[in-house]
Amino acid sequence: MGSRLLLLVDDSVDMSLMKRGWQPFIPLALFGLAVLPYLLSLNVPFHYDDLHSVVMNPHIQSLSNLGRFFVDPTCFDSDPDIKMYRPLLLVSYAYNIAWAGLVPWIFHLTNIILHGLTTVVVFLCLRSLVARRPEGVPGGNLLPGVGALFFALLPVHSEPVIYVCARSDVLCTLFVTASVWAYLEATRRSGRMFSGWLIASILLFVAALLSKASGIVVPALIVMIEVLLRQKGLDLKSVGQRCFAVAARLAPFAIVSFLYIQMRGALLGTTGIKLTGARFADAGDVLSGAGRGIWINLLTQTKCLVVYLKLLIFPKDLSIEHHVDVVTSASDGSFLLALLLVLSILAFVIVTSRGRPLRLVFFLWFLIGLAPTSSIVSLNVLLTERRMYVGGLGSAALVAELFLALVMFFSLRREPDRNPRRKIAVAVGLVLFLCVARITLRIQDWKSSHRLWSAAVEVAPSSDRAQRNLGVARAYRGDFEGAVASFREAVRLYPTYEISHINLGQALQNQGILSNDESLLCDAIAEYEWVLERWPESQVVLHKLAATKVALFQSFGRTNELADVADLYGRILALYPEDETARIALERTLAEMPGKVVHDGEALAEPHVER
Repeated sequence: MGSRLLLLVDDSVDMSLMKRGWQPFIPLALFGLAVLPYLLSLNVPFHYDDLHSVVMNPHIQSLSNLGRFFVDPTCFDSDPDIKMYRPLLLVSYAYNIAWAGLVPWIFHLTNIILHGLTTVVVFLCLRSLVARRPEGVPGGNLLPGVGALFFALLPVHSEPVIYVCARSDVLCTLFVTASVWAYLEATRRSGRMFSGWLIASILLFVAALLSKASGIVVPALIVMIEVLLRQKGLDLKSVGQRCFAVAARLAPFAIVSFLYIQMRGALLGTTGIKLTGARFADAGDVLSGAGRGIWINLLTQTKCLVVYLKLLIFPKDLSIEHHVDVVTSASDGSFLLALLLVLSILAFVIVTSRGRPLRLVFFLWFLIGLAPTSSIVSLNVLLTERRMYVGGLGSAALVAELFLALVMFFSLRREPDRNPRRKIAVAVGLVLFLCVARITLRIQDWKSSHRLWSAAVEVAPSSDRAQRNLGVARAYRGDFEGAVASFREAVRLYPTYEISHINLGQALQNQGILSNDESLLCDAIAEYEWVLERWPESQVVLHKLAATKVALFQSFGRTNELADVADLYGRILALYPEDETARIALERTLAEMPGKVVHDGEALAEPHVER
């Protein structure tokens, strides 16, 4: 018995952890256990992308725009240049605002409920997968139940539940998992029941695609299951007949995928796939995603996969931001080491899955879930925890299966004649208690932007994005000296990114005004002028530069700045004739600016929030 346990949990052992009469209540219990720890996040404020995608987004303020969400990708954000096609996500936002207004708690409560529902569907899907195993051993509820619990309480899954803008991952995962489950249920039936479940699976697939493009993984998951898990009772005389039957079932999914890709490409004007990357002198441009082609992206994502696996097992360094150096050559030592580790894990899974392929199914589910964001699409952010959620069923089930196998192995090795139910219950309970404790600590990080980005800098000090957003958080707290330090570090890490220079200039300007330091104001001017050399028509930067020169005149009597100020406002009006602020400021400047001239009451401006 002992040697077999390392291959897969052996359900021939009596592993019923509750009486049969209670088993219908398992989904309800799983929902409750998934929801309870996250209720502490109801008072988490809006963060980062929430501000421009939710708080300042005028399109989701009214339910009258529901139809528009499905045809206009500019509704995704307050900035029309940020286009994404996720209509069901916007529908959920609009209903949140209609129900309770623009308050964070209703958005968080919706995320939590969706997470609970996803946990239940994960359990149902795992139960169907276990029942389909070719070895014919009844699966019971042990592995599906523990796997669903791990899915619900793995700390690495906390970001998509807590972060409002990550709801797209939760919605997509809910519909992806439900679609696969409905397909598995369809294969167990015939006639009208088969057709009903198959139609439900296709509709859920469409819902997944309308939540996020990552839903495109459904056909790949189904093919993987059909290849590795032979359907029980399938009476076909040849492999060809079976392949034809599976192809007939998959045809609607292929048609939906094709139509979705065509429609999304037409609406967004791009597929997001870059066959080759442009050449840039600065590595930061490669970091932005603009310079990464498929090859560079695949090399780098191999390293990211190792980080994902680490966070799955050891969730100590959870963060909204992680830093991974871009790999530009297959001879890179860090890439080779990561590739060796990934191949070793894959070999272990394959070898230990012989005759019992469920473990391989779980591992491949995890990889397929990551594939859309970790393969041919060069996204701006290389690695983020919320991307693990779509493949979460596979990773959680794999961790649960290996953990149960390990506990049973050591338990039966010491007492081979005893049922290890109690030891398994204690071990699972202890691990899940630690998971809940880690989730609780992670929720505390989300209670303020300063704490969130301070934690990110601790995990990824080499990330310019983490440094930049910590600077923004410090500036909002009035800590301009700390903001200057953060923005300087962001500029050092990514010298060609204009937003960091703008924020550094603003922090220097504010600190210079407060401390009456002429040199700081001159440094701010240098930052703004650097940006204007690359972005000469920036209305925002022209205003900031003019305001800084006005501060030099007012505080230090530098009258030679007046001509530059007048010239700057003249440039603004030439570019933007409707700018009344610039027109009034120009008139006052020409009148030698008595008192506070340009930005009366706004001497300490806010930093530029990154989008």
